[in-house]
Amino acid sequence: MRLFLELSYDGDKYAGWQRQPNVTTVQGSIEHALHLIFGKDIGIVGCGRTDTGVHATYYIAHCDLDIAPAECDQIIYKLNQILDKDIACHRFIQTSENAHARFDAMSRSYLYQIHFKKSPFKNNYSTLVNYGDKIDIDLLNEVASIVKKTVNFEAFCKSHGSNTTTECLISTSTWSIDHAQDQLSYSIRANRFLRGMVRLIVGSSLSVATRKLSLSDLKYHISMGTRSPLMSSAPACGLALVGVEYPYIKR
Repeated sequence: MRLFLELSYDGDKYAGWQRQPNVTTVQGSIEHALHLIFGKDIGIVGCGRTDTGVHATYYIAHCDLDIAPAECDQIIYKLNQILDKDIACHRFIQTSENAHARFDAMSRSYLYQIHFKKSPFKNNYSTLVNYGDKIDIDLLNEVASIVKKTVNFEAFCKSHGSNTTTECLISTSTWSIDHAQDQLSYSIRANRFLRGMVRLIVGSSLSVATRKLSLSDLKYHISMGTRSPLMSSAPACGLALVGVEYPYIKR
């Protein structure tokens, strides 16, 4: 039967989600664990790709397993015993035979976190910036508003991508600050994302918020589908996939 696998992972030591030769990936690690359990190759399909070092607090993949529903919890237990501690499998969800983890997803949500004071407990999941006092929060949210109104994200797409279109529909784009924790967060939700898109949006937003890049220049590059050298990519450690929505799954 076709099953959706609900999982989460710390992407720090993985070369992203997608299986690749000669490197360790999340998909490859789970498929290896399934092979050890069932004694044969079992492919899994993820809801999307995450880049090297990017995390996922909520991720969905699908696979086809010849097991009874009552066996699902036991397979989850075995997977967690085999996989390293930075990948956690939470549950199987039985779906229709045509359900697809990638194509059926209605939206995906990402969270990018930034902290201003050095902390050994935040390094793996948040990016340290030592210029927090120079960041204009109002400018950040002006950029967030521009992003939400944008449809063509060619300016925020890594080169040499395999995208057939650079259009994305953004439903959430907002910055928030927690003064007590010296923490800054960016939330974005869309129907789809391009390779490296969120990290480029964050890096460009910080350039505007520190007045290295003007809003007018940013708007120009978005309209032209080009990228200024000041529209750099933010580090991977601060980014996490935090949500995937399907019409037939309630979280």
